[in-house]
Amino acid sequence: MATASLYIAGAHLYARAADSEALQLPLGATADAPDPAALAEAAGWLRSRQGRAKDVDLLLSSTRVRFVGVPWVMGTFSGAAIRRQAEQALAATGADPAGYELRIQWPRYGCPVFAVAYPRQLLAGAAEAIAAAGLGVRRSLATAVATATRVGPQMPEGPGLLCFAEDDGITGIHLDDGLIADVEWVSHAGSGLDSVDVWCRRKRLEYPGEGQLRWLQPAHCPPPFEGHATSQANGSPSACIDLLEAVA
Repeated sequence: MATASLYIAGAHLYARAADSEALQLPLGATADAPDPAALAEAAGWLRSRQGRAKDVDLLLSSTRVRFVGVPWVMGTFSGAAIRRQAEQALAATGADPAGYELRIQWPRYGCPVFAVAYPRQLLAGAAEAIAAAGLGVRRSLATAVATATRVGPQMPEGPGLLCFAEDDGITGIHLDDGLIADVEWVSHAGSGLDSVDVWCRRKRLEYPGEGQLRWLQPAHCPPPFEGHATSQANGSPSACIDLLEAVA
């Protein structure tokens, strides 16, 4: 049976029980801070449907984390040196590295470094609410990482793009042999050259090969990506709930 999930998106909080029942709640908090009332309600709802199971997967949307890319530097071999470079790149975005838990995808030789910075305050607040309901966090992941882990191995070798919708925008995961090379995000509210439609059309041109481009939620596929959807999700009215189904 799939593990229950708690998903903190840009505008809403989603809970998915192990039996696929789902709950959606509005959020009223800043990007790096938890919404205690919504978290407590969602955690209590999950507890009421968990039976003896206590594990919950915590997912954070692309706008709730920061993605860090660092070019490969010849002669940088130690983990400590790579981490210092990633922390410097995070600081260059204006973020205080002390407020984030930096998780690095250790690179192959000669390849850029990719890392995800998770807000410590948000992780701690969610874990506290889940623990208060008698549950525990099995793992915490950005939706981009969860998606790449679940679907990335099904992508062809070489470059690829794996895309999905969240409640505030579209996330595009650039893959190289199934590993994350970079992550893009475009707002649903974008217009002109920053619109979702224009972005999708550009990606079609960037990834013209067979199977290079995949969309995760068939029922919520943008017109430019038609014919490129996977069969991972079941087709609920909510793209975010479909996302939880796809990565469960």
